[in-house]
Order: sequence, then structure tokens, then C-alpha cells
Amino acid sequence: MSSLPLDLISDILSRLPVKPLLRFRCVSKCFCSLIDSQDFVKLHLNQAIETNSGLSLIVPTLTSDNKFFSLELDSVDNPVEIEYPFKKYNRGHTSVIGCCHGLLAMFNRRLGMSVFNPTTKKFKLFPQFWSDCYTDYMTNNFHFDGFGYDASTDDYKLVRIIQSYKVDYLEVIIYSLKADTWRRTREFPYYILDDRCNGVFIAGALHWLAARGSVRTGQNMILAFDLKSEKFYEVQQPHGMKGGFCSQVGVLRGCLWINSYYHDEPRCDIWVMKEYGSQQSWSKLCSFSKMLHETCYYTEAFAFSKDGDKALIYQHSRCLHWYNLKDHKQDVIEIRNENQSLWDAFICMGSLASIDAYTTVGVDTV
Repeated sequence: MSSLPLDLISDILSRLPVKPLLRFRCVSKCFCSLIDSQDFVKLHLNQAIETNSGLSLIVPTLTSDNKFFSLELDSVDNPVEIEYPFKKYNRGHTSVIGCCHGLLAMFNRRLGMSVFNPTTKKFKLFPQFWSDCYTDYMTNNFHFDGFGYDASTDDYKLVRIIQSYKVDYLEVIIYSLKADTWRRTREFPYYILDDRCNGVFIAGALHWLAARGSVRTGQNMILAFDLKSEKFYEVQQPHGMKGGFCSQVGVLRGCLWINSYYHDEPRCDIWVMKEYGSQQSWSKLCSFSKMLHETCYYTEAFAFSKDGDKALIYQHSRCLHWYNLKDHKQDVIEIRNENQSLWDAFICMGSLASIDAYTTVGVDTV
């Protein structure tokens, strides 16, 4: 092995899953140094993004003990419980803000925010940079968070939008992990429509469903926040979506998607933007009617099967199922060893990414 060029060794190792790579760190000091290097971490991450490999589903349950499970896409019926940063404190509810490059951003109202790699178990707790403005407007207050990566500065950023119904208060806070600083702006002429919606990261931007103005206008849109320029912009919706009400936005195999709900039928269509920024590239992926549950209002698409003929769908009636894109049949997934209701679900890519290189303070391990 020592006779092989280092570039070739790196290329071979970059194609392996994270768990064996963590074991290979013990082979030699050379292997450990290589696998821990930021150049290799980025090479492995780019390989995973390009091949869309190493994906798992992170699923929190709707229970008082606030459990989180990881489900491999090849065996989504067999969950593995995750030990996460806030679990040992058992204080309040913990939710997932978003996932980027295999890092989960998590929020606990009492303990703050954390960025956590569920594969390597490394995490970092961050200061409550929103506290002095958040407390004053606690009543009738909603916050909408997002987590993503700014490639122009090689920096991860946390974004929080605070929206108060009582005093018509709006504020956007952007926190840089690399600089350990945050800034605030009141320049936000929008209204986030979904009180359970966190920003979806794709193409260097976070995305929410919103309406222009401080009141509900009935005309919703896709609102994006560019992490490089730190400016908001609007993404055009599909031409063929007239008459529908959008309730969700997400990412499916590197493409932005949006759903459109029709109250009269009822029916929910999922549209995929195959080329980001091109309105003409929107294509309808599938349609759901009132087939399995009482509602299809919250319907999300997470991933495709290996052969691409099925899509993994989550309905907010707390049901996971595979949807066959050819014959339109739906196979409900019965998760073994876990009879509790699912609260939400997130796609996470297995990676070696760590925030060690993006912070000057210590990183802990679960």
C-alpha cells in the first residue's frame, strides 16, 4: 500500500462509507492524518454528493422522551436510535433545524443550538445569539431557522427569522460559525406562512414558503436567502400549478421541490425543479389523493430508491411509504421496534464533516 501514490490512496478511500473510514484511522498514523485532513474530508464529501450515496433518514418521534432514530435507505424499516447532544440533559423538546453536508443543526429552547455529526458523534454548542430580542417578544412569537454552507467563504451559517404576531415584529439574525459573529437586519418585507417550516438548503441558499408583506395575502411563493450575499430573493413557481396552495418545499436528489395542495379534490402534487433557477425546468413528479390517510396536505418527498422507480414519501399523518412512479402504488413502511408516531423526517448524508475547522472553541463528542 505504501508504494501507491497518495492521490490514488485518497481517491480509493474517498469512495468508502464513513464508518469503515473511522476504523481505518487506527491502521497507521499516516492513515489517521490523511482521513482527518480537511482536503480529504472535502474530497469524500464531494464524492458522496456527486454519487448521492451514504444517505439515511433522521426521524424524531412524537414522544416525551424525544428520541431520534436513523434509518438507512436500504432498510428503512429497521431504526437505530441516535445519541444526540441534548439528550442527556432531558430538558425540553429538541428539534432539527436542518441538515447540510452530514451535519445536523439542532435547537432546544432551554439549552440553545448545536451542530452535530450523527456519524462521527462530534458536536458543538453555540451561544444563544437571539436571546436579547427573543425574550421581549416571546408571546405570540414564532421563529424560523435555517442551516447551510457558504462556499464563497467556506463557512457554515445559522439563520433565524423572528416573526411576532402580537406587535408585528420581524427580524433576521445571521450567525457565522467561522467568524463566531452574528448580524441582524429588519429588512424583511415577507411573512413566513408555515409555523413549523425551517429553511431548506440548496444551491447556496435557504428556502421557505412565504408571502410578501406582514399579513397573509393568500398568494404564497418560494422565498430564498442567499448565504453569500445575505440577501433575499424569490424563486419562480411552476406554470402548471395554478389553483393549488403550497404547503411544503424541500430537496430531492439535489433538486428543489414544492408541493401543491388542492382543497376541492383533495389532491397534492409534487413538482421538481430539475435545473435550479429555471422556471421551465419544473416537472410534476407525482400526485396524491386521499388514499391512505385523512389528509395529504403535508406531503414530502425525501429520496429515490436505488433503481429510481420509487420515491420515499412522508405524509404528515405520520406515515412513511414508497411510492411507485410507474404504477402509482404505495407501500406503507412499518418501522420495526418503534410503535410511536413520527413527528418529522430529514435526509442526512454520511460524512466526515466537522466544525473543528470552523470554530476556535472546543468540540465535544456524544
